Amino acid sequence: MHHHVAIMKPKSRGLVKGLPRRARKNGCQATQGGAAGPSAGGAAESTMNVKLNHAVLKVRDLDRAVAFYRDLLGFEEVARAGHQMVFLRAAGSLNHHDLGFLRVGPHAPSPAESGVGLFHLAWEVPAIEDLVTVRRRLAEQGCLSGESDHGATKSVYGVDPDGNEFEVMWMVPRELWGEYASQAPTRPLDLDAELRRFGTQAATTAEQS
Repeated sequence: MHHHVAIMKPKSRGLVKGLPRRARKNGCQATQGGAAGPSAGGAAESTMNVKLNHAVLKVRDLDRAVAFYRDLLGFEEVARAGHQMVFLRAAGSLNHHDLGFLRVGPHAPSPAESGVGLFHLAWEVPAIEDLVTVRRRLAEQGCLSGESDHGATKSVYGVDPDGNEFEVMWMVPRELWGEYASQAPTRPLDLDAELRRFGTQAATTAEQS
């Protein structure tokens, strides 16, 4: 079944503005060596210090999405663009916004599991106790979809009301990575055991011994 979805597009989409509709749907034809190819004269270009600044998710209902991420992870609303978009900031963040929502209407289809695109976003919490809290909240809402031990990170996974999957992870201190500095296994997570090992109470006990 095909649903008609009315999407109000922003007036300007920056670099995407010049791409034909087919290229936007199927992707640009980047060369194997890179999007821009070698620089003039063959000289190596300096590496840019790039980091992810924010993510924007397509949702059916703005208020529902805001409430979910606010109650689960403590995001706060910072701005709205009419009834089309809303922008949120993570607690303690110095960024203007870390997450945005684009409304696509109440009848928009769910993300296709077999299609290309974003698999999930990962939000980092500062303490393993926070991971325990998030896991409990997800379980209480029926939104917990999985949990994994990736060696250097401990993760729980959830699905928001629009079917967007996300990860919430806690990172093991860098000096304790060991062999996992160059590995990323996926194993069952024993969060209680990890809490005993890395939690605040464990650290306090170690200092006193």
